[in-house]
Amino acid sequence: MRKNRFGANPLQVSQLGLGTAQLANADNKFRGTPYVALEEARRILHLVIDGGINFFDTAPQYGTAETLLGECKAKYGDKITIATKVGLSTEGVRSFSPAFLQKQIAKSQQALGVRQLDILQFNKPQQSDLADGSLFQFLADLKKAGTIKMAGIVVGDLETGFQGIESGVVDSLEIFYNLLFLEAEPLLEAANRRGIGTIVRSPLNSGILSGGYQPEQKFPDNDDRSLFFHGAGFVDRLRRLKDIQNTLNISDAELLNFSMGFIISNPYVSTVIPGVSKIEQAENLVALGSKELFSAERLDKIREVVLLNMAGYQQNPQL
Repeated sequence: MRKNRFGANPLQVSQLGLGTAQLANADNKFRGTPYVALEEARRILHLVIDGGINFFDTAPQYGTAETLLGECKAKYGDKITIATKVGLSTEGVRSFSPAFLQKQIAKSQQALGVRQLDILQFNKPQQSDLADGSLFQFLADLKKAGTIKMAGIVVGDLETGFQGIESGVVDSLEIFYNLLFLEAEPLLEAANRRGIGTIVRSPLNSGILSGGYQPEQKFPDNDDRSLFFHGAGFVDRLRRLKDIQNTLNISDAELLNFSMGFIISNPYVSTVIPGVSKIEQAENLVALGSKELFSAERLDKIREVVLLNMAGYQQNPQL
């Protein structure tokens, strides 16, 4: 598994990390994520760590995920890096009040079994939340107190990423970026230039880039994809994707690995955090770590095709 420098930080992170939202329902009590048995979730985590993955993304509202990662942290210590998030309640309400943030920090410390969090990220603040600088000072104070090693922002509105870059406090940005959403490339480049680590989320666009979705796709009620993958917009996105595949000669079976290869070949990406819920998916993720990277010329050709086919299409970068 190749390792990348995490911005200006000496930390070395695996080019492929793991997002743990899909491991939120290991107790079969969590709404919005299909059930993954507890022992299966543990096997997935140990399999990817043994395969060289050392970067994990989680959050207090990810059900059982933080506790499972806490077990890994107890075993592997500083060999793995865990980024967690604050600012969003389990009911989906965003709040960046100091009292609420401190409560979530304490919850993550307890679940992960640590006094000092590796990376603490604000979960999609708005520009107005960051405008007066008080939240950046909050992060600076947490660093000074030893509560966190590094600070980051999960970017919803791209402009908040640039605010983070200019703050002088933020060490990492978690950015929505994939084969169908290239608008974040200037932000990735700017962050890299300023020595800020970049974490790519939703690399498979919530599964669309896995190659298995059809226009008539139906999702279980206990799966948040049922809320936004339906109707004419969903069908249009699949049609545009098929046009891209035909132009680049990518079969459905090749699409997942191709999409991941496109991202990890971007020199401005530190790590990417796909989610997995099955052992075979975890095995494929580890195997991707030894694949040859795309050349700069190939990346440019892919961008040209994607931009032509996605022109005028408005995606929701919140997904």
